[in-house]
Amino acid sequence: MAARTTRNSKVKRVEPYAVAATKARKSKAATSSSSGNGSSSSSLIEHYPNGPWRETMREASKRYVRGLYPHITPQDDYELSLLLFGGFDKNGTVEEFHEYVIDMLEISWDTNRRMGKKNAIAKLREDAKKQMNGPSFLTGMKPLPDQSYVHIRPIPGSQFSMRLWVTSSPNANRWCLDFVQATTGEAVNTPPNFELHAAPDLKKPWLPFLGKRLHPMCYGLGVKRGSANTGTETYLLLSGMSCSLARPGHKPVVFTVPTLPQPAPAFLKACDVISFD
Repeated sequence: MAARTTRNSKVKRVEPYAVAATKARKSKAATSSSSGNGSSSSSLIEHYPNGPWRETMREASKRYVRGLYPHITPQDDYELSLLLFGGFDKNGTVEEFHEYVIDMLEISWDTNRRMGKKNAIAKLREDAKKQMNGPSFLTGMKPLPDQSYVHIRPIPGSQFSMRLWVTSSPNANRWCLDFVQATTGEAVNTPPNFELHAAPDLKKPWLPFLGKRLHPMCYGLGVKRGSANTGTETYLLLSGMSCSLARPGHKPVVFTVPTLPQPAPAFLKACDVISFD
């Protein structure tokens, strides 16, 4: 561990509302959701051009970082990636962020000494640039104003609606859900006494099922429960899963998450497929 890491550069992560396909500061984190199936991901992007991935990683990252760190302007893609994936305190000063950048560069060089300091730092910045030039596969970003695959459904007997939208790489089969005001469409946090649960498959309820309550992503990533900024709570769901919304004094609301048409899995090319339908 480099000596510079002892600085007090406010590395506490407070509100990581946007989540990449994997956590950590590694330069490939945001594209990991499409790894191993790049060709199918590319074809799906072409088939669904108006999804969240139409933004570059840079555009989506700037939107997120601007909301969380309005007082800090990253000078390049590497600094942008640090604010997106790193652990810098949202209340840290610009001067503290500059120290934090130096610390992170030193740590990265310390683990890649065979490359030499200059080459290691240059590679970090080049990797960050390549990543930011690619499509946005960030998981958890709120939908764009004219984004396709956004579904809004009113909740019976309530002033709120559920909003569901596709997120991450199109072949990751991930969707996000939040709650909005039914009249204005403005995002809100989970209304009081609302509980979202995984539910048995609505079409095949006889299949084995392990039910559990679902929680907004931010609370699994270091945000103190109940302290999320208004309208930032988001639930992560998977294509095809069934869910149940419970409220005191009301019948449960059940639904199934949609599924985008997907190409046949690659492994089927080496199989003979028999259908009993």
